[in-house]
Amino acid sequence: MNLRVILIGIFVASVTALPTFAHELHVYVAADSGGLQGKAYFDDDAPAADLPVSVENAEGESIAELRTDADGTFFFVPSAAGPLTFVAATPDGHRETFEVGASEVLSVLDGPDALTERVDVDRLGSQIAALREQINALQERLWLRDVIGGIGYIFGVLGLIAWWKSRRPRA
Repeated sequence: MNLRVILIGIFVASVTALPTFAHELHVYVAADSGGLQGKAYFDDDAPAADLPVSVENAEGESIAELRTDADGTFFFVPSAAGPLTFVAATPDGHRETFEVGASEVLSVLDGPDALTERVDVDRLGSQIAALREQINALQERLWLRDVIGGIGYIFGVLGLIAWWKSRRPRA
């Protein structure tokens, strides 16, 4: 009876804990022809629809207020050169920022042809290195599904041992 209560407790705890991990917010912005295209999404790749996104200049002043569409995307056309920070915030308090460098903003202001003409190899290399670090961190992270899977294997092995012992003839 106690084992049944423990198993039910573990199941209820794992099921109720899963939705809390699905709300981590992510934002990215990239230069597109004529402006800066961005997307806001949650950990489970669900789009963050109808979410306010604030655009701040280097001094931290808000220069524009945007909203994501149903796909979680937004578009901004900068009017002046300089670094920009995009800040997305959910009503339940999750907040994520993404910084766009001055050179990327300048390439948008110079026109669509400047995007292909101006490739900063050092900056591109540092962005790739940052992506590699993020991928490694995600691969090394211990996920809840890994813990639950490990517990499942333990119960499976214990069940096989119990079944095998019950099948043995007793002397």
